[in-house]
Amino acid sequence: MKKFAALMLSSALLLTACGTKAAPETTAAPTAAETEAEGLYTPGTYEGSAEGFGGTLTVSVTLSADKIENVEVVSHSETDGIGTKAIEALPALIAEKNSADVDAVGGATMTSKAIIAAVKDAMKDFAEETETAVLADGTYAGEATGYQGPLKLEVTVADEKITEIKVTENVETVGIGTKALDAVPQRIIEHQSVAVDALSGATASSKAVLAAVTNALETAGADMAKYSVKPVVEKGEDQVVDADIVIVGAGGAGLTAAIEAKVQSEDITVAVIEKMDITGGNTRMSGGEFAAPGNWVQLEEGITDDSVEKYYNDILKGGYNLGNPDLVRIIAENALPTAEWLKDFVGIKFRDHQSWYGGHEVARTLWPEGDGPAYVDTLEAKARELGADIYLQTEATDLILDNAGRAVGVTAVRKDGANFTFNAKNGVIITTGGFGRNVEMRQKYNTMWPTLDESIPSTNSPAITGDGIRMALEAGANTVGMENIQLYPVNNPATGNYYYIDYARLNSTALLVNKEGKRFVNEKGTRDVISDATLKQTDSMVYEIIDAGVVAEQKLYEDYAAEIEQCQKTGVLAIGTLDEVCAHFDVPVDVVKETIEHYNSLVESGEDTDFGRTDNFNKIGEGPYFMFSSVVSVHHTMGGLEIDTEARVLNTEGNPIPGLYAAGEVTGGIHGGNRLGSVAVPDTAIFGRVAARSCIEGK
Repeated sequence: MKKFAALMLSSALLLTACGTKAAPETTAAPTAAETEAEGLYTPGTYEGSAEGFGGTLTVSVTLSADKIENVEVVSHSETDGIGTKAIEALPALIAEKNSADVDAVGGATMTSKAIIAAVKDAMKDFAEETETAVLADGTYAGEATGYQGPLKLEVTVADEKITEIKVTENVETVGIGTKALDAVPQRIIEHQSVAVDALSGATASSKAVLAAVTNALETAGADMAKYSVKPVVEKGEDQVVDADIVIVGAGGAGLTAAIEAKVQSEDITVAVIEKMDITGGNTRMSGGEFAAPGNWVQLEEGITDDSVEKYYNDILKGGYNLGNPDLVRIIAENALPTAEWLKDFVGIKFRDHQSWYGGHEVARTLWPEGDGPAYVDTLEAKARELGADIYLQTEATDLILDNAGRAVGVTAVRKDGANFTFNAKNGVIITTGGFGRNVEMRQKYNTMWPTLDESIPSTNSPAITGDGIRMALEAGANTVGMENIQLYPVNNPATGNYYYIDYARLNSTALLVNKEGKRFVNEKGTRDVISDATLKQTDSMVYEIIDAGVVAEQKLYEDYAAEIEQCQKTGVLAIGTLDEVCAHFDVPVDVVKETIEHYNSLVESGEDTDFGRTDNFNKIGEGPYFMFSSVVSVHHTMGGLEIDTEARVLNTEGNPIPGLYAAGEVTGGIHGGNRLGSVAVPDTAIFGRVAARSCIEGK
């Protein structure tokens, strides 16, 4: 028999393949005798899968008797312009070389490895088994690129078993990526496999751990086929859970509702259902910003002219007066008391400085220490301390209604396949967030933007797919404002998420220019205004410029070194003289210099006659400059379930659905046509508490 090893496709080199081979078009897999007689392969088309950077990647491999005729990536979730470079190059190269042992494409290593592993998975029935050397005891180093930058770890092996995985260096986001650094090594050790699932909510960091462990084992000469077996998950036991209140979604609104319910009565039983591996939803991914008029930081900074009425008017005006005034009034009047409750009772630690967001008349935005991740972790800890039960990896599927149409529970499925029935004596509170990650829903309801298809990324958690809206609609709920979908204006083209270094624009001075080098908008405008202006520029791509003084003032190097390094590596950030940074992005430097000179002259005159900027209306100073490319992303869906002032979900006739409440981004009617920055977290906390009280009181 011809040696498969001659083509260097030994099963010993199988990486993280996790799919199964599709049946060939004409015949079954060959016996050894048949292969000896007929050639290397049984002609046909086979499928294989592996885990890429963005999720499962599947290939189709067409074989003749002795040759790889064609390789095609048939499905993937890789980043456009990065992972897709490997998808464009490697399949043809593998077919040309008649071998899957090809070099990875620079800058797209994880996607490259996934393609190679998937091809080997498709062809695994033709791999000749070979004896492999015993993996020696020892500790082996491995590394990979995480979400924010380099990740290094050490893998300890004893008796060919992985006994310890120690992350020695990382720059992952605390409270998001770092969750994966704890959970994924435990999964690998438990199953002795790098084919375990990523931690949902921290996928990129999870994949970095898997890639680094793979790197360590490969360096040690391990037979990767042994360590790449997909774990078989046994179906869990079906369960019935009885509770007074069932909360669907463990984000900011859900956790706050759980805390408030237990505060109202320690005897109340609370079950919180969360489909992801970690709590938090969009709140965990946010800065946790909380706008509150008359707050203690304002007073320390000498801001004494803010008021509930100003805040109320700002929210209404920012949403084009489309919000429900009664709901907006609740936020305006309860923002400060809720911020003080979060600080004094829940334990949220706020910074001693605040921010001024576009659309707010004054600076009133509080910032929690540790941003959204620390905010959520503090909420979760308090909810657990008070006795709320949180069911992770448990996805709600349907509301349970009794014969009278009252919400009395929820059905759900746990990740291991176990079916759950949650019975709710008092009622159900839906806090599942919006639908920013659901492309089909975005497209269905969008009337604001040219398109919201898959070409427009999202800053949202992967959990935000409109589940709660769907369930409530099936129960007869009404929705409002579903067409009002907010884009965030300044995002990393490589990830779709917002830049932390963009805090310089929010808190200080920066310019936005288009590909022609010209300023095109008030950089301090509301999100929808900047997003709309951005979409009208060439290729919907723009660039932010920050001078050296602002870089120092905002401590960008000190606070965001990992992001800066990663952005430079991926080419979305350039640092240097204006000539250097403009050359990097092929933006005409002469025009940029004219733009800055003209802008500075407007600052000297005291009036931005071009775009009306007043906030942080300061000159652009000397370099070295930061210049980074930017695209828009779906950020917030203002529409959702219609609620009243008691957070009761209304039906299509305008009447409350008994026993059904909602809070947070899953609801509509509050923010109108546009949400002001730093009002989302107050919304979740305030209406989470309202919903809990209404549910307990049976309103």
